[in-house]
Amino acid sequence: MPKKTVETIVQQQQHDLIALKANQPTLHQTLASLHQAENPLTVAETVDASHNRTVHRRVSVYAAPPTLQQQWAGWQTLLWVERWGVRGQKPFQEQVGYISDLELTAAAFLPHIQQHWSIENQWH
Repeated sequence: MPKKTVETIVQQQQHDLIALKANQPTLHQTLASLHQAENPLTVAETVDASHNRTVHRRVSVYAAPPTLQQQWAGWQTLLWVERWGVRGQKPFQEQVGYISDLELTAAAFLPHIQQHWSIENQWH
């Protein structure tokens, strides 16, 4: 997501939870490195066994480093989200990074992230 878009969100006093995509490889790698080297502020995990699938979700929340807070308006937290399990008898595993202006616990972020995935799945 372009910095200008993030600035517009902040100026309109809206909250953001933005998935890091391939168009932000440096930021995604920064978060992946942070996840490997630092202890998260909070962690939450859920298991959903329904609709012929089992999905484990783990959210780890980190404080955004000051250098990133200066570069990107309003960012307070970085999230590392891991999903794994079985869908249709096939195992899967994925990891996604997120950024947000909110300072929530991992447990509080979980429903927002699930809603985000639900919206993206509807688009595909």
